[in-house]
Amino acid sequence: MIYRLHFTFLHFVRRAMFYMASFLPFRCTLTKLVLLLSMALCARGVAAETEKLAVLASIRPLSLLVQDLTQGLPVEVATLLPANADPHNWSMRMSDRTRLQNANLIVWLGPDFENFLAKTLHSHKSLAHLQLGDLPALQWPEEHHDHREHDHHGHGHDMHLWLNPANAMEIHQALAEKIVQLRPAWKQTVQHNLQQQIAQLEKLQADIQQRLSAHSQHRFIAYHDAYGHFVAAFDLHQLNAVNQSSEQRLSAKALHQLQNQARNARCLMAEKNAEQEQRLAKILNLPMVVADGLASDAKLQTYADFLTGIAAAFETCLAGSK
Repeated sequence: MIYRLHFTFLHFVRRAMFYMASFLPFRCTLTKLVLLLSMALCARGVAAETEKLAVLASIRPLSLLVQDLTQGLPVEVATLLPANADPHNWSMRMSDRTRLQNANLIVWLGPDFENFLAKTLHSHKSLAHLQLGDLPALQWPEEHHDHREHDHHGHGHDMHLWLNPANAMEIHQALAEKIVQLRPAWKQTVQHNLQQQIAQLEKLQADIQQRLSAHSQHRFIAYHDAYGHFVAAFDLHQLNAVNQSSEQRLSAKALHQLQNQARNARCLMAEKNAEQEQRLAKILNLPMVVADGLASDAKLQTYADFLTGIAAAFETCLAGSK
């Protein structure tokens, strides 16, 4: 609404300048033209400051990071994938393509995690996007090659990089630079928000470290190999990851190995409370604890809420008796 008012005002100024140049005496017209031109430039600057920025993030944890950074700014943040959708198997719909084309900025991880986006972004080079998996200062967990193959760990990387608060800081830095590039008038506010978010993330990291330090020697098994960044950030111990899709069955050898490892595990960590996960927990004789790495719970309003919930799930798992 504000932007429309400024646009209307600017249009009025231009019309006034035209009529004044046509009918007023020259000595009076020149002074008024300068004044009206100044007013027009001022209106243009205010309009630029209030113009909305539409940001579309591929998954909700990235949306939360964008929302945290852009507080107090006219930014509309949306998430491309619906809650509980699997980024590894998602197929683009026509409505998704429309949303991409209407966005001023697309935030995603990269083709190793969201291959469904790669072709669209490659064929529409005019779409502004930020590929977080390419950020140079990211921290990557050590790869464990004894785990079963995981198809989204492209080039040897676990792409669940948002689960490490140090990486969240790097994402904030990159987002701030990109937003200022698109809206230079917002630089001061973005920089202020960035400093606040970095301080909050540093405190969050220290709080979680203190919370989980008493359980650093306890072990768990993951149903899905999605927690590597969190495990590495807080010095936890994952024995194995199942990585079983709904179409797969565990071999007798793999199941026997898991049963042996389960003797030293406190729980089975899973991203969702589904029948297949429950069945395996029962076979392994382990309690199952859910840690939703995709932030599908609509009650989560900030990245701090999200990561605190992940930490609470791990504390529940690792503090359990075995």
